[in-house]
Amino acid sequence: MKAKSSVLKQKEFLILMVMYEHREYQQMGLTSTNLVAQLIENKSLWFKVGQVRDNKKFETALKGDLSRLEQKLRYLKRNSSGKYVMGKYFEEGFPTLISQLYEYLDVEIEFQEHVMANRIDREYIVQEIRDGKIPFSVLSANDEKKMNMLTDEQMQKLVEYSVKFGISI
Repeated sequence: MKAKSSVLKQKEFLILMVMYEHREYQQMGLTSTNLVAQLIENKSLWFKVGQVRDNKKFETALKGDLSRLEQKLRYLKRNSSGKYVMGKYFEEGFPTLISQLYEYLDVEIEFQEHVMANRIDREYIVQEIRDGKIPFSVLSANDEKKMNMLTDEQMQKLVEYSVKFGISI
């Protein structure tokens, strides 16, 4: 995966993560304004890698990403009020995207023996990651070409989802 593709996939992951985590957006729909509120901490990271410029608003960039997720990938669709909801391919596309990013960003989860004994209990492992009992590292963190645009909390979510969807175990 090239850096440009990685940036697009990270942005897509963030948008789909917001949709996946918020039941009200799943039911009522999501707008670019909602995304700005949810992803405001990413604005400086996106500016750093050239995804947002002084003359281009953060919300404008998100509108383009929403449109791509709707029209090209069909992970999202518009409801009758024009808001975005889960689309036809959301259920299969979201885990695929997580898998691609997990591999590209070279994430390593440091499973310990007591975790391996409970390996089949994914929810237990996710909770252990949340509680900080299972460390993980992003081996590509020092590789500037990889352009990691995720905050620490979002990276943790990526790791949690990789376990939840059976990608990393």
